[in-house]
Formats: sequence, C-alpha cells, structure tokens
Amino acid sequence: MELKEFDDIEIYKISVNLQRIGVEAVNLALKENRRLDIPNVFSHDNKIYYETNGGCISRISPFDKMKDKLKKAIENSQAYSFYVNNTVF
Repeated sequence: MELKEFDDIEIYKISVNLQRIGVEAVNLALKENRRLDIPNVFSHDNKIYYETNGGCISRISPFDKMKDKLKKAIENSQAYSFYVNNTVF
C-alpha cells in the first residue's frame, strides 16, 4: 500500500476511521458466511478463489451445488439484502 502525505490531520483521521469501518465490515461478513456455511469468495491476480468453511481453497465454484441451501440461509439471515442483475442476495 502506498502511503500518501496529508496536509490536514482531520482528513487523515477520517480516512483511517473509514478504513477501520471497512475492515470491520468485511470481517463481519466473512464471519457470517462461515456461520451460515457459505463459502467466502476472494480474487487474486484476476482469478477467483473460494474458501470453504473447512478452510479449503478451490478455484471451482461451489455455489451451483448450494443454490437451495443459500436461498434458505438468505431467507433466515438478519443480513441486508442486495440486488445483482435483478436477483436478491
């Protein structure tokens, strides 16, 4: 990560706080996915990787096999829904 020089300490404090909030949100999402036994998805060098609840990492998507389980988990989850291509997640 490249360090940038800030002229105003308040801008620096705000940016650090925003980064903290973002990291916290990502960690909560990862934890919630593990609790619901939903694989976490990561990208590295333009390649997609899937991490299962057991910690195994694969390049093969497990989601096609899990559609019914995911739908039930989403319906029972307290998490916020979001839309992608008119599909509710």
